[in-house]
Amino acid sequence: MKHFRQEEQKAAAVRALLCDLPLFVEAARTGSFTRAADRLDMNIATLSRRIAELEKKLGIALFTRTTRRVELTQSGSLLLKRGDYLASEIASALDAVTRNMTHPSGPVSIAVHEEALYHTFLRGVFSRFSEKWPDINLKVSFFEHLDESPDGLFDVIIRSGPLSDSTLIARKIFTISPRVYAAPSLLKTCPLPEKPEDLLAMPCIRLNRSENAWVLCNGKRTETLHFQPAFQFSSIFLCNEFALAGRGVAMLRRGFAEPHVRAGTLVRLLPEWTGPEHAYYLVRMPGQIPKRVRLVIDYLVAHFARIDKEAF
Repeated sequence: MKHFRQEEQKAAAVRALLCDLPLFVEAARTGSFTRAADRLDMNIATLSRRIAELEKKLGIALFTRTTRRVELTQSGSLLLKRGDYLASEIASALDAVTRNMTHPSGPVSIAVHEEALYHTFLRGVFSRFSEKWPDINLKVSFFEHLDESPDGLFDVIIRSGPLSDSTLIARKIFTISPRVYAAPSLLKTCPLPEKPEDLLAMPCIRLNRSENAWVLCNGKRTETLHFQPAFQFSSIFLCNEFALAGRGVAMLRRGFAEPHVRAGTLVRLLPEWTGPEHAYYLVRMPGQIPKRVRLVIDYLVAHFARIDKEAF
C-alpha cells in the first residue's frame, strides 16, 4: 500500500512537471517572476502560485525568493539543465502537431477493388487530391477478388460488399444496376427478345465473376438464366468492346451503355428487367483517424456525390 502511494505521488509530480516546466524554465532564465509572467502573458500571481505548487509536488525548493529577485537553488539549477532541453522538445512537438493540423503530411494507404473501378469512376481523382495536399503520400493498390480483400490492412478501402470483418466501418458510396444490351447489328441476325429466356438463343458475353448465369428482376419476379457464353472475359472493357462490335449480348453498366443507346450503337433489351444491384463501399478501421486519412475519405465521398447518378 505504501509503495502504491509513493508511485501515485511520483506520477502526480511528473504530471505537474510536464505541465509547468515551461513556466519554471522562463522564470529561471529571466531571474524574475515579473518578467517571466510578462513574457508568458499571464498574471504574476498565477505564475507564482503554479511554481509554488510544482515545488510542493516535487518536494524540493526550486527558487530562493527575496524582495528584489529570485535565485535558483542547487536543485533548481539541476532541473534547469535538464528542463531547458525538455521544454524545447515539448515546444517542438507542439509545433509539429500544429503544423500537421494545417499542413497534413504522411502516408495514406488505399486499396481499390478492381482496377476497372478506378478507370471507370476514379480516373484523375488521386492526382487532383495530391495537387491539393502535396505532403500526403498516397499509396494505392488494387485487388481483383473479394476473397483477397485486404480488409483492415489499409487506411481506406473501396470495395463491393459484403464485408469480411464486421468491426470495420463501411459507408455506401454508390450502387450499380446493370442492364442487358446488344448492338443493332446483332439484332439483324437475332430476333428481339420478349422475355428473359429468349436471351438463351443469342450469343452471350460473360464477365468471369458473374459465373455462367444472369439474374434478372422486373420488380415482380426474378429469373435466373444459365447459359454457355460465346465469349468470356475478366475485363469489363472487353465485354463493352465486344457488345459494341455486335458479337453478343452483354450485361453492362448503365453509365457506359446509355450514351451508346442515344448514339444508336447499342439497344437496351428487355427494358423492364435489370440485373442485381452491386453496392460499393468506402471502408475504414473504427476509432479516431489521422487528419490526413480523414481528408482522403472526405475527398472521395465528395467526388462520388458529384458524379451524375445516371453513371450507376
